[in-house]
Amino acid sequence: MKCPRRPNRMSHVFWARWLAAVVAALSAASCAGSVNVSRTQSSASGWLAYTQPPAPMHLTFAYPPKWTARGATFVSTMGNVGLVQVTGDTSATAAEFDAASCPKRVQLLHGSGAYITWGANIGSPIPIRLSDMPGRKVWVNGHAARLAEAKSSICGLETLVNGAIETRPRTFLFMHAEVGARAGPATLAAVRKIFFSARAP
Repeated sequence: MKCPRRPNRMSHVFWARWLAAVVAALSAASCAGSVNVSRTQSSASGWLAYTQPPAPMHLTFAYPPKWTARGATFVSTMGNVGLVQVTGDTSATAAEFDAASCPKRVQLLHGSGAYITWGANIGSPIPIRLSDMPGRKVWVNGHAARLAEAKSSICGLETLVNGAIETRPRTFLFMHAEVGARAGPATLAAVRKIFFSARAP
C-alpha cells in the first residue's frame, strides 16, 4: 500500500497457514451445526458496524455500506475461534473466495476488489508473540498491534495487508486482506480503516 517492495515469503507462509487452519476448523464446525450468522447495524459515520456473534471471539469493526461481511463461530484445538469474511468492490461472494485456490482468489478480485478475513486466537498450544509478527508497530483502540503491507506475486499480482492485534496476553485478533492490483487508493484506505476500527469488547 506504500511503495511496492519484495513480498515477505515468511509472512505469506504464516498467514496462509493460519487462514488454512481457520477455514479447516470452520468446515468442521459447520458440519457440527455450530455456525452462527453475523449481525450488522448502521453506524453514524455511514459505514456499517459488524459485531461477531456471541462466542470466545470478541470483535467489532466498521466497513463500507456497499461491502459484504459474514461471520461464524467455532473453537479449534489450535486455539482459533471464529471467522469473518469481508468482500468489497467485487461481484464474487465470500463463499466463492472460501472455496477458491490462491490463484483463483486473485481472479475473483477482478483487479480492483478486496477480500478480507478476520480471525482470533485465544491461546495456541504453540505460544504466539506479537513481536514475531511481521509489520510496523501500531496501536488499535488502545491495543498493541502490527500492520504489514506489501506487493506480492505469489498467487498473482496483488497487495497483501496483514494485521495482528494483541487484545490480552496470548489473545490475538488477526486480519488478512488481499487487494487487487488495480485497486485505487480509496479501496486500500478502506482496508486500513477497517483494521484500525477493530474493537474487542
